[in-house]
Parts: sequence; structure tokens; C-alpha cells
Amino acid sequence: MENRGRMPRGDMLPLGRHLRLPDVMLLLSAMTLGSSGAVDTGTSPWIRLFAEEGTTALLPCTLTARQLEAGRSGKYARVSAGWSKEEGQGKRVLSVGSGGLLLRGRWIQPRASIQRSLFPSGDFSLRLNPIQYEDAGHYTGEVQYGEVRQKCCVLLHVIRVVANPSSLLAPGASVTLICTSTDPLSPAEVCWYQGQVQRSCSRRLQPGWRELILHGVTEAHSGEWRCEHRYIDGSHAEARYTLQVQGFAAPTSDPLTIYASVGSYVELPCILKHDPSGDVRVHWTHTTPQGSSRTIVTSDETRQRQEASSSRIVLSAHQRRNYSLSISSLWESDAGLYQCGLTFHRWQLTRNIRLVLVKVTSETPGLAREGTLVRLNCVLSEVFGNEQYSWTHLTPINNGEETKAGHTERWTQRKQHTGPLLELSPVSQEDAGTWICTIFAGNTSVAEAAYELQVTGAQYAGPVFALGGKISFAVALLILILLVLIALTILALRNRRRRLSHFAALEKELDRSLTPSKPEEPSW
Repeated sequence: MENRGRMPRGDMLPLGRHLRLPDVMLLLSAMTLGSSGAVDTGTSPWIRLFAEEGTTALLPCTLTARQLEAGRSGKYARVSAGWSKEEGQGKRVLSVGSGGLLLRGRWIQPRASIQRSLFPSGDFSLRLNPIQYEDAGHYTGEVQYGEVRQKCCVLLHVIRVVANPSSLLAPGASVTLICTSTDPLSPAEVCWYQGQVQRSCSRRLQPGWRELILHGVTEAHSGEWRCEHRYIDGSHAEARYTLQVQGFAAPTSDPLTIYASVGSYVELPCILKHDPSGDVRVHWTHTTPQGSSRTIVTSDETRQRQEASSSRIVLSAHQRRNYSLSISSLWESDAGLYQCGLTFHRWQLTRNIRLVLVKVTSETPGLAREGTLVRLNCVLSEVFGNEQYSWTHLTPINNGEETKAGHTERWTQRKQHTGPLLELSPVSQEDAGTWICTIFAGNTSVAEAAYELQVTGAQYAGPVFALGGKISFAVALLILILLVLIALTILALRNRRRRLSHFAALEKELDRSLTPSKPEEPSW
């Protein structure tokens, strides 16, 4: 593992996830790897090396500058390397012949490798990735560089942390972490860390000194736990284990507050961190601000709710861990506290979500008369005192480009106000348009609601002449009186014509009665 700011003492190397080659070279430069002759058949001292299971281990084997110079000046330029593990009769790890052919032992391939490009610099180290617990043991490397021969001996120890149980933990369960090593020498002390925080340290003579027992685990126990073996000579070895406790994905605040506007869509998150094993029973409840509670969805209704596309409230079915609740076309009665309950393996997880609805109301709904007082109020279903309000006015402006409807409108921000109550006094045609109330919580925009304000003057007044509210009423009354007078005049004219037609008929009858008849002429 990584050398945390201090050099190891004795024949021990620091343990690390990735053993750095410069550190190995620096350590080996202090060792005597052979005699001063041209041909070196000596054996290097055993190097004690620690590696964490599942990481990379670098078994060092390098030549000194004197050996490299002697090898290059020799008569033969043969270069070869071989590594074997002493286990019974010995097991070949890998070998590289003078022709460059690489052979690996079947039991360890392809985890064993050697970098032939580093041979000219005298580096014949063996790399094992990933390390397994069974890889611990004595390794011997034999190198020939020209007429120089070198033998490297490495004692590899593997350290690891195992958990019982090793599966995904449910909240409230207990787990035991055990730190083991293949090193027969017992460390003087075993310490446990959660992240960078030390949790416990036990000495060798204490009972259960290699173990760490955690009772009633919660989501706070999730993450990396590190075991450290400390030896008398000051060296140490480390291993890590990632503990997984089932819980809800971020955000993890309880209750979680979500703001939304009336009539909009919202999704209440209920997502697990890890895929659950087995069936999960789902139970959603809703409690209104007035205190009345009702059950929204249970696991028995899940399939019916999901298949009913016309329903406003459905369960999400995007993935195995997602049990979120989706609500479309929010009503004012949807505000309140929601609880998501998940039951699996006789364990239960609950999450509370507070839904706060926002809307804009007006004291005089409908058309507003120009010159009057208009009050717009941004109303929240629940107020917690840390909310901030911002009003923005959007007005449609013709940009001069025609469409099928004859014109195109673009929205532009014209005014901005703060506070839950907006007063427009007196209201004018310039105030017509869309007013947006934006809610901020902790300097973050969380929701917004819109209100469409219509002003009569803005709709009927001409571009030059605009009437006030009282004048408009007087003009309307005058027009009504004129219409009544015109109607009465037309009715009177029609009656007069009828009377005149009757008088003409009577005169004709009188003329006939007063005219004498002609005498009859005799027939002779």
C-alpha cells in the first residue's frame, strides 16, 4: 500500500493499492545485490512485501548500475528472466527467453506480467494484478543480463478484510468486519478507520482484536472502512472494505421539501441506493395540512395504477430501484406530507416528502379596469419563513415578422418586484400580460407560478385616445339612451304611416257615397 510519509524499517515494504516503482528502486539501492565481479551468481536477501487483496502487487527485481555496465560489456548479449513460486516442487509464474518469447503458468495467467521494455534499464520486476489471497508465498526471480546473473527473492503476504454477512445490509442489521493476513507474525495493534476517522484500535492480547462489530447499522455506516496492521518496528499494512447499507439515494434529507405550482407535474422521489433482493412491498400515504390521511398506492394496487394511464397519480417504473410517485395536473388538495414505505425481508424503510404548492391569486379576478387597484398575491400551501419572492412581468411584443395568424409575438422581461404581495395602483394597459412569481429557498429557485392579467383599457383603447373608467361608463350609458330613442322614433314613424293609410281608405269610401248615379236611358 502507499507509504504514508515514512520509510519502512527492517525488511518490510509498505502496503499499497499501487506499489510505486520509484519507491522500490530507492529501497533496493540500499541493498547489496551481488559482488563486484563481472559475473554475479549471488542471491539477494529476502524482501518482505505486503499487498492488499484485489489490488496490484509489484515484486521487485532490479540490477545495479555496476551490473548493467558489466552485462553490456560482456561477450554475449543474452537477456532472459524467469519467475517461479516456491510451493512444493515449485510452480512457474512466467519466463522470458533470450528470443523474447513470454511463457506464463496456466494457474496464474493472465494476472502475471513483466515489462520487457524496461529490461535495458535493469528492471525485471513481476507485476501481479489482481492479487488473490492464495498468491501469498515465496517468489524467486532469476535474471541473466549478458554474463551477469541475478536471483531475487520476495516473500509476498496478502492482507484483506472480510465481512459477515458479506451481502447488502438492511438498516438495523449487525455486521462483523475481520482483518486477516497471511503473515504468521502477528501485528502489535489493529486499528479501524471509517474514511479518515479512526473508530477503534485493539492490541494483540485483547479478545477479538482483529474484528470490528457494528450493531444496528444505518446509512451513515455506508462507505469505505480501512483496517491497519501496525508492527513493532513501525511498519504497517492496510486493507479496505466498502460497506453497503440499503437506503435511499440522494437527496437524503427527511422530510424532503418539494415546491410545485398548481396545475403542474411533479415527481416525489423514492429511489433505493442498491437493487433490492426479492420482492418489495410499496405503500404511499398522504397527510393533508389539516391532518387527514389517506392511502394512495399499495403494492397490491401497483399494477392497476401503472396500467391506468388516465390516472393523475402513478408509480414510476423506470428501473428496479425506483418507487417514485408521479402526480400530474396538481390540485390544491394535493399539498401536504407524503410518506413512501418500502418493506423487504422483514425490514422497512420510510421516507417523508413535504409537497408545498404555490399559486397566484387576485382580489378582483377576471378583467381589470384601467385606473383601479389590482393586488396579486403569491400564496404557498405552507410557509416556513425562509422563502423569498420575486415578481417578473412578461409582455408580448410584436417583432415585425408575420406568421399564418398575421403576426408573431415574443416575450420580454419588463419589470421586477419582490415580496409575496404585488400591488398595481393604478393599473394601466402597460401592466397587462403575464406576471410570474418565483419562489426562492436558500438562494435557490424552487418553483414559480404564473398569472395572466387582462386590463380593459389595454384591450379596447386606441393607440392615441384612451378613456378612463368613469368616462367609459358614461359613454356606454349615453350610447344605450341613444339606441332607445332611435328605437322609439322608428316605432312612432311606423304607427304614423299606418294611421295615414287608414285615413286614405275612408276618404275613398266617402267620395263614392257622395257622387250621384247616372239616370237610365229609355230603351226605345
